[in-house]
Amino acid sequence: MIILGHISLKIFDLVYAMSGPDNTFTSVPALNMYLTSFRQNQFALGAAIGTILLLLVAFVIVPYLASAFRTEESH
Repeated sequence: MIILGHISLKIFDLVYAMSGPDNTFTSVPALNMYLTSFRQNQFALGAAIGTILLLLVAFVIVPYLASAFRTEESH
């Protein structure tokens, strides 16, 4: 679940290659970040979207890794 959630948040290449950047029906956060940064020239907003993506992934993965290491040390 952790890996699939991470991949779904950061998927960009498949959507961009299959539907192109101008297709509004396939909107994922990474494609939104790309369009905001490089098509609309709003680099600060694109960086903010990237930071939010990083925090979302870290919010899920860090507790999982902490629990995994904690159970490994107790054995």
